[in-house]
Amino acid sequence: MRGRARMAAICALACSMTTARAFALGVASISLSSGTLPITWSNAGTTDTFLSADAGNGITVTGTMQTTALTGSGSITITAPATITGSQGAPLNPSNIAVTCSGSAISGQTFVASKTPLAAAGSITCARYNAGFTSTNVSVTLRFFLNDQNIPADTYITSAAAFGIVATAS
Repeated sequence: MRGRARMAAICALACSMTTARAFALGVASISLSSGTLPITWSNAGTTDTFLSADAGNGITVTGTMQTTALTGSGSITITAPATITGSQGAPLNPSNIAVTCSGSAISGQTFVASKTPLAAAGSITCARYNAGFTSTNVSVTLRFFLNDQNIPADTYITSAAAFGIVATAS
């Protein structure tokens, strides 16, 4: 491997997954149905702004989403840690990782813009659901990209609780 970063890995991007209910009328239930963990970039150290993960690693989230008829809403959100520390101590800011969320075209479901950077110690809404949305077949695929232009040489592996995928409905 060459360049500044030998490998960056997110070993637990969705391992810390929770299901939330906001009010008794909205219901969100999700699970990981496929994907390859850890998500790795063994070619890191090039000068790519959006380096694809090895073998197109992605995570597919499936489940049920039901929002209340008039004023409800739902979402699938990704949360990120403040920083990821490499095995040699180098910091990797989660804003160097971008996500593209996609899925089948279901009326009332919208996705975040392609290759949206994650926010350090923050979250982004991967998918949104309008009031009156009901589906037992929600399927959202998350693909991750690395901006490896300014990453120190190191191997980055996160802990099981570092990233999270959260579904909410009201």
